[in-house]
Amino acid sequence: MAFDLIAMRKKVRKPLGIAVTDTDLTDADIDEYLNLAYWEIQDKFPFREKERTATFLTVAGQRVYPMPEPYEALKSLAVKELDSVSGQFTKLIRMDTDEYENRYNSDDSSQGFPTHYTREDCFFRLWPTPDVIYTMSMKRTITLEDLSATQLVPEIPRAWWEVIIYGAIWRAFMDYGDFDRSQSIKAHQIALLNSLVPVESKEEQDSREASVVVYRPSYDL
Repeated sequence: MAFDLIAMRKKVRKPLGIAVTDTDLTDADIDEYLNLAYWEIQDKFPFREKERTATFLTVAGQRVYPMPEPYEALKSLAVKELDSVSGQFTKLIRMDTDEYENRYNSDDSSQGFPTHYTREDCFFRLWPTPDVIYTMSMKRTITLEDLSATQLVPEIPRAWWEVIIYGAIWRAFMDYGDFDRSQSIKAHQIALLNSLVPVESKEEQDSREASVVVYRPSYDL
């Protein structure tokens, strides 16, 4: 059975007793309730669907690199040399801004293979500054696209769609002033939430273990 935004709207309207032609609660109004519930779920649970991997090349002598769009947070950063026989990745060590500034040296002689990084706003810095071109691989989490006419199906697992619907319904009841039914539906949503544990949450890692993957080129000398 196909289940999408159109079906979700119907599920929200039914307990509210609102017809499709009722102008008091338009599709746009219902989509707002659904997205509020959707954003809450996205914020609280680390779904694998939010993970992305991007690769790019460093520039010799450039230490600052922007985060690709869209992004929410760094997920994983590690370093690997192309001539590594085992293919083992070594994580870059995260340092705070003060430590970075104390270590940074603008001299070309201080450039080399990156071993550390620091995060600031929408960019990160590598230390030492890359001395040649390296291929970087970055894992990050993003904010999933909102439910809309162009995004009819939620990107998170289907088991969570019902949670989103309940979240939309209790918010609608709250706006209608029916606080008792709002609390009742919210209790159903909480019960359903407690029965769902995303696999991703079991795989969650501390941000201090985040890393950038760097592939070091080999040269014939």
